[in-house]
Amino acid sequence: MAIAYRQDIQCLRGLSVLAVVLFHLQMPGFSSGFLGVDIFFVISGFLMALLYNPANKTGFFIRRARRLLPAYFAVVLGVLGVAVFLCTPHEWGSVRTQGFFALTFLSNLGYWLENSYFSKDAFNPLLHLWSLGVEIQFYVIMPVLFWCFRLWRPALPLLFFASLALCFWAVEISPKTAFFIMPFRLWEFLAGYAIARYATAHGAVTALPCGKGLGSAAGLFAFLSLMAISFLPVDGEAQDYITGHPGIAALAVTILTCTVLWGGLPQQLLNSGIGRGLARLGEYSYALYLVHFPVIVLFLYQPFSGTILQPSTVWQTGCIMVLIAVLTLALHHMVENPARTGGNKTRWLAVPVMALLLAAGGTGLQNLRFSAAERQVAQAWFDRAPYRCGKIVRLTNPQALTCDLTPDLKTPTHTVLFVGDSHADSIKGAFVDAAAARNIKVHFIVQNTPLMPGGITPETLATQASTLDTDAIVLHYSLHAITKETVDALLSLTEKNGLSVSIIAPVPTWPASVPQMLWRTLRDDEPPYVQDIAAYYERNDAYFRGIGQLKAPHLRFYETADILCTPACAVRDAEDNPAYFDSGHMTLSGAALLRPVLERVMTDIAR
Repeated sequence: MAIAYRQDIQCLRGLSVLAVVLFHLQMPGFSSGFLGVDIFFVISGFLMALLYNPANKTGFFIRRARRLLPAYFAVVLGVLGVAVFLCTPHEWGSVRTQGFFALTFLSNLGYWLENSYFSKDAFNPLLHLWSLGVEIQFYVIMPVLFWCFRLWRPALPLLFFASLALCFWAVEISPKTAFFIMPFRLWEFLAGYAIARYATAHGAVTALPCGKGLGSAAGLFAFLSLMAISFLPVDGEAQDYITGHPGIAALAVTILTCTVLWGGLPQQLLNSGIGRGLARLGEYSYALYLVHFPVIVLFLYQPFSGTILQPSTVWQTGCIMVLIAVLTLALHHMVENPARTGGNKTRWLAVPVMALLLAAGGTGLQNLRFSAAERQVAQAWFDRAPYRCGKIVRLTNPQALTCDLTPDLKTPTHTVLFVGDSHADSIKGAFVDAAAARNIKVHFIVQNTPLMPGGITPETLATQASTLDTDAIVLHYSLHAITKETVDALLSLTEKNGLSVSIIAPVPTWPASVPQMLWRTLRDDEPPYVQDIAAYYERNDAYFRGIGQLKAPHLRFYETADILCTPACAVRDAEDNPAYFDSGHMTLSGAALLRPVLERVMTDIAR
């Protein structure tokens, strides 16, 4: 179905993609540019209300596929082709997995299983495809939605508010879930859908804007407001729908976008240089969105450094922008337009097949590039346990402060509450093994920042320990994570409750990623960085003069350096597996080196 051309929608697209690109380039003043994706979702819902024809469902999906998929698959194939020859084995493994998820339109689910969108620890050159996963999943359910809305008109507002409420609820429990999973984003599509169907001239025929008077003025105000969205103070990882995302800011962007779609924009703005420029950018917005992120990430790639987005020099910025422009034009004119306007419709099927074959066979090419020792170093990235308590616990028990890491122990002799930051998380596997060997049940704090600013307080922790009928609390943190005053407050509370407290000292940390240092030793013959036990104590002097000097009858303190530094601090285990997957977090192999320390902890608890 043909719909009327609307330059204001192209302007919205241009504004959206510009905000996203500048956010990804880490440009000052665009820290919330990711909100541009929310504009895209609203526009998509608006257009689907116009394009979907229930009498020709097959035609609808074919047109959507021709519009989106050839360029999409071309980018996936291009990224896989570059990564297989550019990346280390573990980073190739990540890209390969991302490719499989992308080829099945499940990128959003794949990244949900990993880290937050805002985390840069992993190498994610296809991260931006999460939004296409959400959009395509919306298309899939479009026939069901259309049928429901036609059958019962109140279904639309009810589903909108249900999705919005679920989204805001999920943000306070798992921001990553609210961000990536389609049902929690459905309300944004439905807002645009409602405007097209019920709030514009001629309804679903052409959805023309009001275009004059109050409508035009409201549209102009909304558009100018959207131009400032990148300056909104939004924390994408906050567990709060007021400051987090998608939250109040996303709702505001949705309302403003709907206002532009309803009222339109004044002709003076559309005819201006800004209007024409944004509209022109909007015409290239899809190709630009697909191309820009992989270009940035692959151009700035450094082994074992995760996703680097910010260029360090003006020269790098210029090169990236030129590459983005050239590849955007090429993708738009050589792939996107030809596929959409006609020609051989079947030839594009070869692209996803080639991408699938490359994803499946690329590991063989990698094995030819790297030695067994190099592959062993790279494997450190995968040598770690699932994050904290896992996603299912967080979603099924949103109010839970702890999870049981030893569910198979039905009649334990003792119970311990393990508390700490990400460093505790990295050794929890070895901790559980040592506890289970002594028939000790382990509860673990769900939150990653207990006893830290913004985390659960000593009072809450002591109460939770008593509720779980624990015998002991064991603390393990990185250097500077918690203060002496906080631990002292916990000691006062636990003494009253008759709980023992054990503190496991920080493990040695390093000035750079340990796998990266080992890699450079193998590849570039760089001399290995050596840290001995004296350097460890010098680096941790403030900790040992603070927390290490605390005294209480029910407190025990356990060193780690006497096991890990003999006298040089270990960066590998006996089988040459890296002991760390970054500069301070231990791999499963590395955490196993702490087994003697952990056994002493359990022996003392069992007495």
